Amino acid sequence: MPTNLAAPLGLDKDLVYKFFLYFSRFEYALKQAGFATGGKKWAKPAWDRFAISLRGKFDSVTADEFKEAIRYLDSKPPKKQVLECGHLGWADNKDDGSPSKEKWILHLVQAVRNNLFHGGKYPCGSVDHLERDRQLLEACLTVMEQSLEFSPKVKQWFFSDDWIEGEENGLRLISAHR
Repeated sequence: MPTNLAAPLGLDKDLVYKFFLYFSRFEYALKQAGFATGGKKWAKPAWDRFAISLRGKFDSVTADEFKEAIRYLDSKPPKKQVLECGHLGWADNKDDGSPSKEKWILHLVQAVRNNLFHGGKYPCGSVDHLERDRQLLEACLTVMEQSLEFSPKVKQWFFSDDWIEGEENGLRLISAHR
C-alpha cells in the first residue's frame, strides 16, 4: 500500500492533512454547537443555518489574509464535478443568488472539500492546477479560521477536548479515542 496517498494530488501532504483535520473538526463543532440537521437515521452540519448566523460579518473583517481568501474564492471558485452523458467532467460553480456572501463562500469551502474528499482531484492523467489547488485549500482554511471568531460556541467546540462519551442536550457524544 502506498505510504503517501496525497502524492497523486501533487500537493503538500501536510496541507492536505491539515485541511482534512480542520474541516472534519469544523463540522464536528458545527453540529455540537447546534448547527445540525437530520433525524434518527442521520445527522449532518447545517452549513446554511451557520452562514445565516454570520450574515454581514465577512465584510467587517479588515485582515488582509481573510479579504484575499474571500476575493480568491469568489473570483476563482472551485469547479464542481458533474456527470454528463455518462462521462465525468467539470462545470463552473456559479452563485445562483445566495442571500449572502457568507452562504456563497461557505458553499465554496464545501465544494473544495467535496472535490478533495470524493476524489474529484484525481482526474485520469496529471493534475494540472497544483498552485490553484493549494490556494483553494489555504483560502478555505483561512475562511474557517475566521468563521470561528464569529461564533464563540462553535469555536469552543472546535478547541474542546470533550470528546468523551456522555449525554448533553439529549445527544450522545462519541469518544474520539475509540
